[in-house]
Amino acid sequence: MQTAATEAPSRRLLPVALARAALLVLWTAIRLPIVTLLVILEPFVTTILMGIAMLGVLMCLFNRFLLHEPHFPFWMGLGLSIGSGMLLLPYYTLIRLFATRFP
Repeated sequence: MQTAATEAPSRRLLPVALARAALLVLWTAIRLPIVTLLVILEPFVTTILMGIAMLGVLMCLFNRFLLHEPHFPFWMGLGLSIGSGMLLLPYYTLIRLFATRFP
């Protein structure tokens, strides 16, 4: 037999549980289309960014050691090339963030 004292905590927890369930449904409705788009675009983004990085490094090395161009910004070009390759880290972080289902 339940008394009023034992029934009160369960009634207070019901709105909290409903709000949590609603937030979980909302998070799922937001994250699924985003993670789907990010995963579909991942091969293209990887190919483009790594292609830019590879071509940039090769261009820097070509200008530095074969052409001996004195005014070529070698370190800036090398930094931009490596930076374009490093842009994959935030992209994969976004995929991982939106692929995670919070309990």
